[in-house]
Amino acid sequence: SDETVSTIERAIGSDGDCIVLDHGGYFSLNPNTLKVFKPNMISGIAEYAINGENRYLNSTVNDRPMISIGRLSIKKKSDFASSDSIMLVSELYLQNEGIMLFGDDIKVGIIGHGTLGGRIRYLLQERGVKNFLVYDIDEKKLNDIALENIAPHKTELLKQCDVLFCATGNKAITKEDLKFLKDGAIILTVTSPDDELDLPALKKQKLVQLKTEKCREQTFIYSISETGHELVLPFDGESPNTQISFGIADASIHQPCATHIVAGIRLMQGCAEHKTGMHALSLKDELMVEQVWDEHFKSLA
Repeated sequence: SDETVSTIERAIGSDGDCIVLDHGGYFSLNPNTLKVFKPNMISGIAEYAINGENRYLNSTVNDRPMISIGRLSIKKKSDFASSDSIMLVSELYLQNEGIMLFGDDIKVGIIGHGTLGGRIRYLLQERGVKNFLVYDIDEKKLNDIALENIAPHKTELLKQCDVLFCATGNKAITKEDLKFLKDGAIILTVTSPDDELDLPALKKQKLVQLKTEKCREQTFIYSISETGHELVLPFDGESPNTQISFGIADASIHQPCATHIVAGIRLMQGCAEHKTGMHALSLKDELMVEQVWDEHFKSLA
């Protein structure tokens, strides 16, 4: 909007030239934004997540350098820690609702088998869950999964599963998918309700409507307009790990934030190797962050 543009212009100032630290590719969702703020005003973008990286790669703007940290090993370790927290909180929530993931009467679905989704699947199996289905548009990501646990189509997973983990970062469930959901399906996201479900748009279009009389603490129940089925969103679709705070023992989960800042600094320095288009942060910088981080926290031990 004009108001948003004006706000950013005031923040940049008359001298212009700033770096965007994005977390999820949100700055690319409206391609006109970066067309308005040309490279002499926003000279680079540091992206935190793989889904954000993909959004930039799919956008029409490619006229300035961008650095992504989403595929770094340091980010993968942090994602594993996040997945562990997501599973812990999800399991506690479901048990409080009288639902055991390893029960024969519960089928669990995972949409998206990347770093987060793959870790969720591993944790389910570690807990003895056998009644599950996984779907990913990239079949190569499913090579290590038994055939009976692979959903040939997303609609089959939606029709069968009672509890779903959405782990694509890019509309795991679309408005066209709603009609296939089981009545009372419980959906947990590993990112956010706007990323995985586009929940604000669904509510605005009245494709789902909140049943306030049936909601309770941490449990939000929606009615699907087309089918009348109920859809249960724990934490209103927010990722379960956002419901807890991490202490000093979990400090490594924040290492990617440090690499994100380093990526922004490299863009500010105008490093020659970062020409227009998407790049990964260098291995040298990644190792530097790990070394500084380890030295700092060892000094506190």
